[in-house]
Amino acid sequence: MHLRAIWAIARKDALDLWRNKSTLGGLLFPILLSLLWLLIGKIIGNSSTDILVYNPGNSDIAQVVVAAFPNSRVTQSGSAGDVTAAFGASGTPATTRYSVGLIVPADFDDSLSSGSRPKLQLYLDGNTVNAQTEALIQAAIANYSRTIVSPQPPVDLTTTVINPSPKINAGVALAKVYVPLALLVSLIVGTTFMPQLLIEGKEKKTLRMLMVTPVSFEDVLIGKLLVVLFYQLVLTAVVLAIQGAFTGQIALVLLYGLLGGCFSLALGLLFGAVFNTVSAAAAVGRRSGDDHLHPRRHFCRPIRTVAE
Repeated sequence: MHLRAIWAIARKDALDLWRNKSTLGGLLFPILLSLLWLLIGKIIGNSSTDILVYNPGNSDIAQVVVAAFPNSRVTQSGSAGDVTAAFGASGTPATTRYSVGLIVPADFDDSLSSGSRPKLQLYLDGNTVNAQTEALIQAAIANYSRTIVSPQPPVDLTTTVINPSPKINAGVALAKVYVPLALLVSLIVGTTFMPQLLIEGKEKKTLRMLMVTPVSFEDVLIGKLLVVLFYQLVLTAVVLAIQGAFTGQIALVLLYGLLGGCFSLALGLLFGAVFNTVSAAAAVGRRSGDDHLHPRRHFCRPIRTVAE
């Protein structure tokens, strides 16, 4: 393995992808599409979440709950009774301006440290908070509690949900679709540009020229793989950040993005090895029935490069 040769090949391909207008458009397309979806979600959906909190002991658990809602407005309540009155009994239809209510005991953190199970009361409005968000909040509370004390379960959490049959919120419905779809759109880098780099080398005979040098085919392949993988991971991270997907189990989100990028790269490597022309690889993309996720006919064109 020749590290200098791999670095030279990777640097050249990275610059070629960035300088070519068609490939640059392919890189920017998922980002622009994610921004458009984010704008649509902001216009249609609720722009903010109202949270009513009673936290006399100023415990950090309140910030953990608030962090589950990127756009939130927090109102500090003067008593626990005000929070209870704002939501009512569990399972009953009620009208409230708040989506989330939280009652934290004054000695919450001290009780956790001493080994007792403090009672935490969580109120949710089913019209604006779905089951997935409820599970996310409960997991966040449990994770915070276990950073202070390890026994299971450390908190006696009581969840009260009013309006249990939620009305369909257009913003929430769009968010459920757009976040995973945005990630799929970002995977065009591996399936489009990896075969493009390999096939371009075949068509211009540059791979054969490199084979007469000390550089091996493995060096060439590793260099191209590193370039596409770098662009793939950066693009995936940007798209996920735009869609606000870095919440909850962030490690699993990162793992999902990494595995998806590797799978996309593997498909691109397969297409690049099987086909000898860009048009043949693009035809497979069109026949797969998901051109909206892999727009090869627009971006999979030979790159104008200098001889390697």
